[in-house]
Amino acid sequence: MNGGTRKKSFVLFLALLVIAFFQQVAFGGSIIGWGSQVVGGDLSGGFAKVAAGGAHSLGLKQDGSIVAWGWNGDGQCNIPSPNSGFIAIAAGGGYHSLGLKQDGSTVAWGWNGDGQCNIPSPNSGFIAIAAGGGYHSLGLKQDGSIVAWGNNYYGQCNIPSPNSGFIAIAAGGDDSLALRAEAPEEILEYAAETIATLDPECLHNKNASNALINKIEAVLSMIDEGLYQDALDKLRNDILQKTDGCANTGQPDKNDWILTCEDQEKVYPLVVRAIELLQRLLE
Repeated sequence: MNGGTRKKSFVLFLALLVIAFFQQVAFGGSIIGWGSQVVGGDLSGGFAKVAAGGAHSLGLKQDGSIVAWGWNGDGQCNIPSPNSGFIAIAAGGGYHSLGLKQDGSTVAWGWNGDGQCNIPSPNSGFIAIAAGGGYHSLGLKQDGSIVAWGNNYYGQCNIPSPNSGFIAIAAGGDDSLALRAEAPEEILEYAAETIATLDPECLHNKNASNALINKIEAVLSMIDEGLYQDALDKLRNDILQKTDGCANTGQPDKNDWILTCEDQEKVYPLVVRAIELLQRLLE
């Protein structure tokens, strides 16, 4: 991971911790349940978050403790000691529970027949958790990567590559979902990969592919150093000019290094998107 991405991941980590703390302090309330689940215990106030499993439920209190009720045949309602310092909860439909601590560690309890409670080492740096409706669990790390454990019969624990840039997770019965934030680095890396696959006969000269890729790598270095304005200028005034003829006039122009509209359409939108994302970083 480059320096710029590490900085953004750390800022995201701090922001999520602040949000979680503010939610717990400012928005305490009572829990209301309906349907087949039996609501038990005192749920009248002081709660910040709730989580519903297949046959059990969890409530996170403002003081960082967890209250659990419902089916407890597999210990999914037995919160491990010390019951304190939690900032997030997840209730799996397959009879297990997860809790995220303020220090970034995850606690798991309940049914563990598929290893869904065996948190991979190192158990640190987590900023979000998800307990699958089946028998698996997910954890989102502060660096934007995902850790998955438990039942993997349908590949629900095989995180697609690249395992980076994620900002949210969700675990279904036998599937997993994640939300990835767009970053100019990722867009430009994909643009470079795309350029490398273009037919040399459709380029300005035999060196055009390597030259364009080198220009993109130069921009990536600028972003890594935090030189966002320089990177933006390089994209606008150099790289974009070599890929935008078809977008501007419907046909390649004399400045283009990619000589067919079909191939320009593979690269030009990526350059434009990277420019938009860099502009946001500068706002």
